[in-house]
Amino acid sequence: MIINTLPSPTWRWLNLNETKIEDVTFSANSGIKEELSSISKKEDNTYVSEGKGCVKLKVHLAPEASDEVTITAPEGDETCVFEVIEGSAENKFSRFKTTLNAKAGSTLRLIQVILNSDGSLLNNICGTAEDNAQIKIIQLFLGDGNNYTDYEINLDGKKSSLTTNICYTARENQVLDMNYLINHRGVKTESLLSVNGVLYEGAKKIFRGTIDMKNGCHGSKGAETEDVLILGDKITNKTIPVILCDEEDVEGSHGATIGRLNEDLIFYLNSRGIATEDAAQIMAESRIDSTLSLIGDEDVIHEVNSYLGRTAD
Repeated sequence: MIINTLPSPTWRWLNLNETKIEDVTFSANSGIKEELSSISKKEDNTYVSEGKGCVKLKVHLAPEASDEVTITAPEGDETCVFEVIEGSAENKFSRFKTTLNAKAGSTLRLIQVILNSDGSLLNNICGTAEDNAQIKIIQLFLGDGNNYTDYEINLDGKKSSLTTNICYTARENQVLDMNYLINHRGVKTESLLSVNGVLYEGAKKIFRGTIDMKNGCHGSKGAETEDVLILGDKITNKTIPVILCDEEDVEGSHGATIGRLNEDLIFYLNSRGIATEDAAQIMAESRIDSTLSLIGDEDVIHEVNSYLGRTAD
């Protein structure tokens, strides 16, 4: 099975154009537990907001199971969706898909927390924003399982916008494989993709981030950044930020920062009685806390803190 295909292939020897995994035959699964909803639910896990709607979903997927939801924010509405996802607890793949439809003038927020254990999760997000619509996405990757994320958002409407904040941790023998694609089609569209991660000893991570300025999207702006903290030696980190452009009057920027803890900072913390290992953990958790501060829901924050074995302040 081929997944996470880069929309603009690069040199094949870099092994970044796509990812190959074992063939999996997925079955339907009812792993979605609806916690709280002020959004009307229709058939096939489709939710439609009725004015400042909110839905909280807990997703627990069985091995080789697949499930999906569709969220629609009607014109002028504000909609917020919380997804806490647990993949298969066995050495198997599971799959989950979220489809976002932001109608004209609406705001659609998706907060996704991935807590899968030792299984592998194929996580797909796709969406469309119409005129003056806003899509805001927060993703937090925790747990010890392998995560494969394929993401495509289409900014079709005039002055539509997308903001995505991602925080991840990856540990020994854990694979994090991400492919993010943002298509600018409408006039004066804007996107911001911000990625913040921590890689521990033995982790393997690939990040593909593509901003595609399509013909006709004049006046549009897109930016992407990634900041990676390395806490170990035997780590595989591959980052490929891409800007594609078929329009003249646009702005696009990308950048990546990869580094270890600053020696002066470690010395300062050591002098205050904080061991180097503890200092590294403090810096790693500060990145998680920075993303948690954007969530705005105490129940979800409490669940994340409980998963990490700490109490919320």
